[in-house]
Amino acid sequence: MVRITLLNLHFFYWFPWWFVQVYCLHNNLSRSNILDTFLFQQWKIDFLFIFQYLSFDYIYQPMLKYWPFGTISLRGEVVGTERGNLITEQDKEYCMKLYQLTSSEKKPTKLFVGGLHGKEGLYTAPILESLAKESKYTGKAIIVPCIVKESKYVDVLSEKYYQSKEGIKLLHLIQKYKPCFYFELHAYGKQSYSKLTDSEREQRIGVPPFVDLGNGILLGSIAPILRSRFSESDFCVTIEVPNWKSEKIQAEVLEILKLALSKAKREEVMHGLRMRYPVQIKKAEELFRLYYRNQLRPF
Repeated sequence: MVRITLLNLHFFYWFPWWFVQVYCLHNNLSRSNILDTFLFQQWKIDFLFIFQYLSFDYIYQPMLKYWPFGTISLRGEVVGTERGNLITEQDKEYCMKLYQLTSSEKKPTKLFVGGLHGKEGLYTAPILESLAKESKYTGKAIIVPCIVKESKYVDVLSEKYYQSKEGIKLLHLIQKYKPCFYFELHAYGKQSYSKLTDSEREQRIGVPPFVDLGNGILLGSIAPILRSRFSESDFCVTIEVPNWKSEKIQAEVLEILKLALSKAKREEVMHGLRMRYPVQIKKAEELFRLYYRNQLRPF
């Protein structure tokens, strides 16, 4: 009996608990599920006891100091590494992966989000993950690659979306960070192209059509319901990515987002967009002004 106890102690001392914890987090699994599969019942009880009573300071924080694979979330605490610096943000209710980049100016605050509903995160997350690795940025940028990995599709034009779990997460981010720049990344299928760019879209569903920048990359403003939560001077853009060729156009979408990431003023971003897409941006601005009756600057 004594020998078994000593073996147990030896096992618990040397076992790489941090690896199991990170595996659970990255694969969205509970510790109980893993332990049911791999450990005896008594060992499972002891394991859970250890994680219940050993604090974040003694295990997770030292572990993440040397964790090289970006941000991971721990039970409502959003924790990340940014070029060797540990960033810990308390978020008791909402647990999502995010990156935070802060320059010496610290303003303006920018929010980039993707994976807002359905399975769109499969196509938008890789682009935003790449954006988070950029070294040139101004102000404070919050980058959320994927608000939800998979969910029932509820249109962001509908009030119901903002009552859903993912919609509440989005509103939480906006309320918390109060961004001046807001970029929303979506993905769409071939069958939706004509509906999104239909010249009669405003008459049909009450919002102006998106403008095709080329290669099926669509640009427009955000849902009017959400735009009302921002101030007149805020800069709010939606980019729609064609999901059937997301890898092909990833670099071009990234360049657009990098432009917003690197500039401190909306006029600088708009100038860059006009230089790249003169005809398309002119059309997008006209549609925006007509819809908002010149009360807001695009977008």
